[in-house]
Amino acid sequence: MSRRAESRLYRLPSWVPDVDDAIPFERYRGGHIVSVPAVLAGTEPARFVLDTGIGCALISEETCRRHGWAPTGESVGGQRMSGQTVSVPIVRLPSLSVGSVRRENVPAGVYPGAVFFPPDAGIAGFIPAQFFEPWPFAINSVTRTVRVIRSNSPDSHLGVGVEAPIEVRRRGFEVTLFLDLRLPSGRVAHLEVDTGSDNLILHSRYMRELGVDPDRPGVRTIRGKDETGYEYVRSSAEVRGEFSVAAAPSVAQRDPTVVFQTIIHDGLIGDRFLRSFDVTYDLARARLIFADPST
Repeated sequence: MSRRAESRLYRLPSWVPDVDDAIPFERYRGGHIVSVPAVLAGTEPARFVLDTGIGCALISEETCRRHGWAPTGESVGGQRMSGQTVSVPIVRLPSLSVGSVRRENVPAGVYPGAVFFPPDAGIAGFIPAQFFEPWPFAINSVTRTVRVIRSNSPDSHLGVGVEAPIEVRRRGFEVTLFLDLRLPSGRVAHLEVDTGSDNLILHSRYMRELGVDPDRPGVRTIRGKDETGYEYVRSSAEVRGEFSVAAAPSVAQRDPTVVFQTIIHDGLIGDRFLRSFDVTYDLARARLIFADPST
């Protein structure tokens, strides 16, 4: 979407300082979900999940009910990775702040609170990757911080790393990120970058190519239902070989556990791959920068 359209969706106050943020994050129940402290509607402390695969901001139904925020009559819909279409009503949050980044008039999809987390989780909603635009942000799992790089010359603050181009796919106020990953077979797959997922996920058509026989010992297959009630079949197995970023071969993971499922994408790159690096998400320049997380 155009920068003009973006400014209507996320009004940016003129007082925003030209400083970098280092926002501490927590991993929900020690897992792969990254949650950050936020301030909702100017005064209410809250926790939001930072999820590059969520597409747009989400807010829990319970939070809306407590504040008296009514749907605008708009809705946002999209496809989950398994292909089913989901549509939710939109509310406009008066403001949402993470660190010193404050957005006003934020469109957010409303979801029933228990769909993603139990009532006692303390999670008010989700923020997407584009929340911080036009500034890059970096997730570092060693320091457990999200750095928002807001200096006038951001390249001097990104650290030493290797760069890889991404596809930034925009639809309305939804944004999805894709990165090319080279598989051990040599094939390059176009995968969604999704910090909300755990293991590397690949379409089930890659199983044979990667030497995974669903009937062999060590391949675990489960059947279940996702948050929307969709029934899925997933197989997981350790896959021998190196999975590397096509444009940056040094950014790689060897012999990972891979989940195979019939989905609408080639696959998803999740937290287990990404957390080994300090990853800078620079949507304005359509790139990721991978650096050593300990430096």
